[in-house]
Amino acid sequence: MTAPIFRAPSSPAASPAHAYGVLRHGFASFYASPVVEDMDDWRADVAFVGVPFDAGTNDRPGARFGPAAIRDASMRYRPEELWSGWIDAEHGGRILAGVSMADVGDVNVRTVDLLENFGAITQAASMVRRNSRVQAFVGGARIPVRSIFVSTQGLSHARNAGLAQSRGDIVGFTDDDVRPASDWVARIATVMADRNADIVGGRILPEWSQPPPPWLAHRSSFHGALAIVTHSEAEQVLNPRVRPSVWGANMAFRREVFEKVGMFDVRRGVVGRKLYRGEEVDLVERAIAAGCRAVYDPSIVVWHRIGPDRMRRGYLARLYFERAEGEALVQTTAGHRTLLGVPLARYRALVQRTTQWLAAAVQRRPDTFERWLDCCAALGVVWGLGKRHFRNP
Repeated sequence: MTAPIFRAPSSPAASPAHAYGVLRHGFASFYASPVVEDMDDWRADVAFVGVPFDAGTNDRPGARFGPAAIRDASMRYRPEELWSGWIDAEHGGRILAGVSMADVGDVNVRTVDLLENFGAITQAASMVRRNSRVQAFVGGARIPVRSIFVSTQGLSHARNAGLAQSRGDIVGFTDDDVRPASDWVARIATVMADRNADIVGGRILPEWSQPPPPWLAHRSSFHGALAIVTHSEAEQVLNPRVRPSVWGANMAFRREVFEKVGMFDVRRGVVGRKLYRGEEVDLVERAIAAGCRAVYDPSIVVWHRIGPDRMRRGYLARLYFERAEGEALVQTTAGHRTLLGVPLARYRALVQRTTQWLAAAVQRRPDTFERWLDCCAALGVVWGLGKRHFRNP
């Protein structure tokens, strides 16, 4: 008999805790949000999932008690009315007002079977994503962990906020769809010491959610767009725009780097649904120019989970367009003849790329899709420069 993926936090007749006078009745759910009893019939903006995982230890007290403790602590901060949000004392008004939340329960973690637990957590994530916009997996840790809310949207804003709150001499970065190796932190410290490095990066290996289509699996030229780095030799990074390099899913810096060159450029990087890029490349480029030493080492490993939505040609076309758009928004056009804020050379490049794509399509050449992506990137540059011109005429 297959074990269920979720362990319900209540019986069907139970309900989340509520305060009556001086007493609180019932059990604790995350922020007193409704509890999901039927996994096939629910929907919420934010879904809380407990992960009582103690990393395979033999049922010893520790991180596995995290979800229960966090549930209980969150009851102190439950909103006055369901989904009424919280008062933002710093900026005034309410935040998260009207955002619906649900407590899905706990992942049904076994005591010592690591591989089964990883599979259960992954399957739980897939199930919860079908019915919610944001998934909050809540667990515990044996080291101090802080969660920081950043009201300003944008990856660079979030990273800078984390930097401001961190205290270590070495600051590591990864992404929410990445699984670092168990020795990730140790390898970063070792490589930094052995290679006398100020910045380190490493391999980013794909963890496909399903077998990739042949056009993607056998075309390494597309792997860079999916943040895949498989280079097997260690080397110093002299040009961060050439692979192997230091990319956001797997990178670490000595704190002195930020003191020397500043933080991430908030004009760059993902913002909302916009697939802007380049914030880490820009930072590493500035650091190398300032005399810092950057090193790529394949022993520093993470696995990047790639869902089916990123295995489509449409996704790559959108990525090439928006990545170029974002880069254009921070480019300077001083000294160039422009039309509507776009240098004339950029129009010529767009015409050239379009012509090359059409020629490849007519001849049915195998590089037709690559030429289409070049066309998307050229159009993204023109669009981004034009957008900046009309924003700041």
